[in-house]
Amino acid sequence: MKTYLLDILNKYNRFSENLDVKTILCNKSWLVFNDTGNKELYIFQENGNLIASVNGNVHNGNWQYISANKSIILSFKEQSYMLHPSFFDKTIFALQQDGTNKYAFMIDEKQSQSFQPKSLTELNSYFENIEHKRIEEEHQRIRVLLAQQRAEQKRIEEEQRRIEEEERREQIKRQEERVQQYLNQKRLEYWEQNKDYILRNDLSYKKLCSSKKKWEIIETIFIILTIIGFYLINIDFFNLGIILMPIFGSLSFMNLLINYPYIDIKEYKEKIKQNILNGDFDDYIFLKDYSNRNSDNNNDSVNNNDAINGALESLNYLVELLKQKKE
Repeated sequence: MKTYLLDILNKYNRFSENLDVKTILCNKSWLVFNDTGNKELYIFQENGNLIASVNGNVHNGNWQYISANKSIILSFKEQSYMLHPSFFDKTIFALQQDGTNKYAFMIDEKQSQSFQPKSLTELNSYFENIEHKRIEEEHQRIRVLLAQQRAEQKRIEEEQRRIEEEERREQIKRQEERVQQYLNQKRLEYWEQNKDYILRNDLSYKKLCSSKKKWEIIETIFIILTIIGFYLINIDFFNLGIILMPIFGSLSFMNLLINYPYIDIKEYKEKIKQNILNGDFDDYIFLKDYSNRNSDNNNDSVNNNDAINGALESLNYLVELLKQKKE
C-alpha cells in the first residue's frame, strides 16, 4: 500500500467519530490508489482476515481496528501499517499513515466506473471540488441566514411601523375627539346663553309666535262661543244654543288636539339648536369668541379686521394639523 503527500487533506479532517469503521470496510472491495498503473484490491473480512490482490496476485493478511487510538492495523508477512481514518464519503476512504502527513486512498470498487483516478493530480482535484462545494454550501448557508435575518429585521421594522401608525392614528383620534368635545361644548354653551336673543331676532320664529297668538285668540273665541251656547241652552234659547255650543265646542276641541302653533314652534326651536350643534354657526361663534378674548387681552388696541383674520387662522389650525397627520 503506497501513501502520498496531499496538502489539501491537512486542512481539515472529515471523518466522523460516530462512524463504524468495521461497517465501512467490510463486505466491500476497495481499489487502493497508486500511480504505478497496477490494480491493487483489498477485501476486509469481518473475522479480521485481509485479502490483498495486486494484478491478480493474492496476498493474505490481517487487519484490526484499535479504538484506543482510532487506528487500523494492516499486517502482511513482510510489513505492517498503522493508519488513521481521515476522510470518508461514498466514493473514497482516506487513511493517514501514523506519524506522517502521508495518506493512502481506497476507492469503493462499485464507484470506480464513475471515478478511478490515475494520478495524484486527479485526486487533488477531487478533494478541491469537495472543498469548493463545502465552501459554497457554507456561503449559501450564510446567505440564507443573512436573508432570514434581513427578513426578520424587515418584519420587526414593519411591525414597529404598524404599531407606530396605530399609535399615531389613535393619537389623532383622541385629538379629534377632544376637538369635537370642545366644539360641542362651545356650541351648546352658545345656544344656552343666547337662545332667547337668537329667537327674538329670528323672523321665522317671530312669524310662528304671531301665528300662535292668533291661534290662541281664535281658541279663546271658540271657547267663549261654546260657553255662550251652553248658557243659551240653559236660559231657554235652546235653538241658538244648540247650534253654538256643538260647533264651537268641536272647533275648540279640534284646535287643542291639532296644537298647530305649539308643535311648529317647538320643532323650529329644536331645528335651530341642531343647526348650531351641527356647526352651522361655528364661524360666528368662534370668531366672536376669539374677538372678545383678543379685545380683552389687548384693550381694544387691535382692529376688527386683524381679529377676524386671526380668528380664521385659529379656527382652521387644528383641523389642518389633523389632516396633515392623516396624510
